[in-house]
Amino acid sequence: MKPIIQTIAKYLLKILYIFPVNNQKIFLRSFYDQYTTDMKALGSYIKEKYPEKVIYCGCISLNGKRAEKINFIVEKSLKGIYHLLTSKYIIFPITEPKGIPFRESQILIDTWHGNGIKASFGLSKEHFSRTNYFLSSSKQSDDLLIKGNFFFSGEILKFGVPRNDVFFNPVKSKDISRIVKEYYGVENKKIVLFAPTFRKDFKNFDYGLDGDRLLSTLKKKFGGDWVLFFRLHPSIQTSANNNSDFIINVSSYSDMQELLLASDILITDYSSSPWDFGLKNKPIFIFATDLDEYRKSDRGFLFSIDELPYPKASTNDELVDNIKTFNEKAYKENLKKYYITTGSYEKGESCEKLCKYLFER
Repeated sequence: MKPIIQTIAKYLLKILYIFPVNNQKIFLRSFYDQYTTDMKALGSYIKEKYPEKVIYCGCISLNGKRAEKINFIVEKSLKGIYHLLTSKYIIFPITEPKGIPFRESQILIDTWHGNGIKASFGLSKEHFSRTNYFLSSSKQSDDLLIKGNFFFSGEILKFGVPRNDVFFNPVKSKDISRIVKEYYGVENKKIVLFAPTFRKDFKNFDYGLDGDRLLSTLKKKFGGDWVLFFRLHPSIQTSANNNSDFIINVSSYSDMQELLLASDILITDYSSSPWDFGLKNKPIFIFATDLDEYRKSDRGFLFSIDELPYPKASTNDELVDNIKTFNEKAYKENLKKYYITTGSYEKGESCEKLCKYLFER
């Protein structure tokens, strides 16, 4: 019954074809109801370089949504559907909008939100069947994720991704880092960011990190005063309070890229964030207490976790030992080799290349 209703709805929506496609209009889809990462980077660049463009951002709700020259709308509303069907460009960080009868003249672009080790569950080529272009971070992502996991057969744009351009802009990076530190009142502290991914069925999981012991170890190894930023995946809601003055829950902070810019060290498990953070050439440590279970019964991996160039631990003892024995020179050499081996496209030019490709050909 549901497919029949969806088919009827698609035909009814074609009534909106009486309104022409606006070649100057761009529709950005929010990421977990947030104007953030790729969408924010692209929106900011387009506003500056192409002021004639009109930008709409489709959200679940309008609560707290503000950005200069960005028109926020509820995507699943008549107004939202109208703008989806009359925008020349529809850009999104996960999958294309469902149930919308896009016209042939409209262009759909997927930036995808992460280049990591995780396989994507429940997704297939049907989720990208109308997508024209797929932005990619690397040759490895082309082969294993976009073509190998999503079976995407359209054109792959090898430009890197918009959210990572900022890592190649030292002035902007420094300014964003300062803003984040001021927001949390840690201006004179070093930051270790613990950002694990979600687990099966999006349930809360006991990640088992000993924060106090971690901070003590970091101070002895690297010097300075440290704070621990703890950020859950945006798909998981949490109301947890700070564990201490030096352990801060930053899960409600909408922009992961800004947290990465402010951080000195990243600790995660199977998240895609190391690919982005590694562009800073800063230390990354893997802390994964459920490796065998995750590999067998959760999402699984696109490639072996042993191929990642970061020290790996499954217990707090192993994590502490990895920090104590960390060799910065060897780590940076391995990280450089990793980006070469995977065929990285990241050069800090993604927004520029994409916009020229779309608007200036």
